[in-house]
Amino acid sequence: MAKYDVIKGAESEIEFHGLYGKYVWGLLVGLGGTLLLGLILFILLPSTTLALIITGGAAATVVYLAIHGNKKYGRWGLEQEMIKRRLPSYVIVQRPASLIRNAHEPKKA
Repeated sequence: MAKYDVIKGAESEIEFHGLYGKYVWGLLVGLGGTLLLGLILFILLPSTTLALIITGGAAATVVYLAIHGNKKYGRWGLEQEMIKRRLPSYVIVQRPASLIRNAHEPKKA
């Protein structure tokens, strides 16, 4: 039986075969959901072949998304992308009319 090392230091997050923590957990949750989907499809669909194809496709998609996200964003890149999305692209400054008026202009009574 093959033995796989799970590397975890005192201050580092879990790493498994190059996948960092959040991607490992996302992969596990996604594959667990795929397993439940497969069980439901086996019960509901009359064709087990169709259920296997759908379940296999969903599992392959989950694995692809985890590996692709890990390669694209790395350990902290996904959080940085989420922060960039929340930053405003421009700022509207609204000033009271008293500040916009010319200071040298006499006030009207």
